[in-house]
Amino acid sequence: MSGFKIFLLHYWKTLSVSIAILVLCLLPGSEFENIHIEFDKTDLIAHFIMFFSLSFVLYLDSLHFVKKQKGRFLLLTSVVASFSFGILTELLQYTIVSLNRSGNLMDLTFDLAGTIAGLTAVYFIKRKSFPVI
Repeated sequence: MSGFKIFLLHYWKTLSVSIAILVLCLLPGSEFENIHIEFDKTDLIAHFIMFFSLSFVLYLDSLHFVKKQKGRFLLLTSVVASFSFGILTELLQYTIVSLNRSGNLMDLTFDLAGTIAGLTAVYFIKRKSFPVI
């Protein structure tokens, strides 16, 4: 089996969540007006949930590639990857004027909070199941 097929086989959940986040973050602002959603705190909660989910599945998808004694390195790598993706989505929102969206430091803060919460949750779940990690 080719390396790309193996990658897709192991990371399909992470890729699916990443694509969903990218689509939601790059929808034009006018689309949100059509569904009548108020974005004062709902937007921040959505960012938290999206990045909680991304970091959670990224960590789980990556576990089989990393030796158990390197679990903390995997946590750090997952934080960097998830948060970098959050930075990318905010930069795209900021730079693509036609979206009528704006990059926002508060959104990025909730991306990071969701990332840390997702990794904390999966870490303690795995630690309880497998105390070696």
